[in-house]
Amino acid sequence: MIKRLRSEYGDNYSYVIYSENSGEAGLVDPVSTKAVRRFLSRNSLRPVWIVNTHGHGDHTGANQEFALGSETEIYGHVKAAGQIGKLDRKLRDGDIIELGEERLEVIHTPGHTPGSICLKSSDYLISGDTLFLAGCGNTSFGGNTKQLYQSIKNKLRPLPDRLKLLPGHDYALKNLKFARKFEPDSEIIQQKIDYVKGTKVSNKEPESILGEEKRYNPFFRFDNLNLIGKLEGLPDSPTGWDVFKHFRQLRNSW
Repeated sequence: MIKRLRSEYGDNYSYVIYSENSGEAGLVDPVSTKAVRRFLSRNSLRPVWIVNTHGHGDHTGANQEFALGSETEIYGHVKAAGQIGKLDRKLRDGDIIELGEERLEVIHTPGHTPGSICLKSSDYLISGDTLFLAGCGNTSFGGNTKQLYQSIKNKLRPLPDRLKLLPGHDYALKNLKFARKFEPDSEIIQQKIDYVKGTKVSNKEPESILGEEKRYNPFFRFDNLNLIGKLEGLPDSPTGWDVFKHFRQLRNSW
């Protein structure tokens, strides 16, 4: 089972993967410290591992608070060790992390940082700062835009449509408004904007699945001819990389 928790500090998300039978829990980017501790306490759960999706401080800052003085282990990609610090398990692409009946496949998705990872189960994708609802991570803090494009194109976009997207931040409304800028007549974008606004009123978290992202997320649609035809400043016969890079540059300053 999995629980998404919003940070008390803003738009960060933390995730608790847990087994009611064993009482064990795994924490993913547990920066939402008060919410995580409250959830663990209410459900009598004991954290046995922490996974960081990458090494930025807004995802790793509470590691020691949960691990210090306990047997809780810290996991991260081998290329993130320099930022995260000592890792009890250095993860690589294709590794499996287990907790109860949950099996999470590690997908190395460099771009936002060299050591960024996503975690895929049979039902969901924890995407860290690689992929957001209607957006993707920036590459301004040690990242590489070409690697991010390759990660999304080759590793994330081919995943099953049914997977629920569980990102590292809630940037949904701003991302959707950015997407609408290029497709102002898109019904699905407007419907999603209305839906996200409704979640703010009802105090719920916005949700999406990868199948939806393929219909409105511009960083998934770098080869959509209709969308490409509405863009200015592209070279003649642009490649998917040209389009992705263009969108990333525009979003950086938007």
